[in-house]
Amino acid sequence: TVTSPIVLDGRTQPGYAGAPVVMIDGSAAGAAVNALVITGGGSSVRGLAIGGFGGDGIVLQTGGNNVIAGNYLGVNLAGTAPFDIIGNVVSIQNSAGNIIGGTSGTTPGGPCTGDCNVIVARGGQTVKAGVFVDGVSSTGTQVLGNYIGTNAAGNTGLGSLVSYGIIVNAGAGTIVGDGSAAGRNVVSGNNTGIQLASTNGSIAGNYIGTNVAGSAAIVNTAGGGNNLNHGIALTGASGMSVVGNVVSGNGTGII
Repeated sequence: TVTSPIVLDGRTQPGYAGAPVVMIDGSAAGAAVNALVITGGGSSVRGLAIGGFGGDGIVLQTGGNNVIAGNYLGVNLAGTAPFDIIGNVVSIQNSAGNIIGGTSGTTPGGPCTGDCNVIVARGGQTVKAGVFVDGVSSTGTQVLGNYIGTNAAGNTGLGSLVSYGIIVNAGAGTIVGDGSAAGRNVVSGNNTGIQLASTNGSIAGNYIGTNVAGSAAIVNTAGGGNNLNHGIALTGASGMSVVGNVVSGNGTGII
């Protein structure tokens, strides 16, 4: 557990050229072990690949204002195949003001670059999410410019039949996409794309169920489907703005 602000930056590793070259491999860590637990707040995790853990990937608890950007989470170093994280890939628990991804250096319509995270949940036998937000103190989460459920190229789905792209159980003011091309999330290849039960947030300008170009439904090559259940599920959410998204190729679009 990291209890003080910290910078973990794999981009400083020799050979880094825009994609992670450092892998944190949890294959031998034991059952239900989390990769990183950060409680101190004010921290950043960039340029790493994390996979093979039996618990969660990155857990943000209590201390807020963390940035998770430019990582490959739940995929191999090539960004082409799952490297399963059995728990939630990014889990935010009573932690406010966190940014998952960003808009700097992203390549709309192209591969995942810059602040873009590749985030793939697999979940074992139970529902887990690429980004999971819970706790009433988890306010102001921003999820921007990521590929959630796909490979790094954004053209193939890698999620499982029980994986969700994003689940927000609590935490007001969650923003998924900011309406810009740079901040667009591609959320495809999951069981359900986005499930929100929170208040006063927005889902804006994302591609949900499509490839990175927004031109066709994505094909899942990893034993899963393509948002087979729903693209967007607003389960008890209130005060939400849903605007400017392409929602296509899902079991149902928006419920």
